[in-house]
Amino acid sequence: MLTKNQLKILAMVCMTIDHIGAAFFPQAVWLRVIGRLAFPLFSYCIAEGCRYTRNKARYFGSVFACGAVCVILRFCRSAASTATRSSR
Repeated sequence: MLTKNQLKILAMVCMTIDHIGAAFFPQAVWLRVIGRLAFPLFSYCIAEGCRYTRNKARYFGSVFACGAVCVILRFCRSAASTATRSSR
């Protein structure tokens, strides 16, 4: 049986393999398939965290805030790359 930290490390390794496959080996589909294991592993860890937390509202707020920051950063990155491409 894996611990929560071992699951997180496994998910991070899977996600790293996915990103390496996307960036350097786009034709190697098997790297992307390995990477797709990261989402269910991270989701399971979030669900387990919610199950064992004392304050579910605070936990939800933390997860929501983290997600909001990620969306904002992705939007900014996307807008910057679009502006760079249109200025060429």
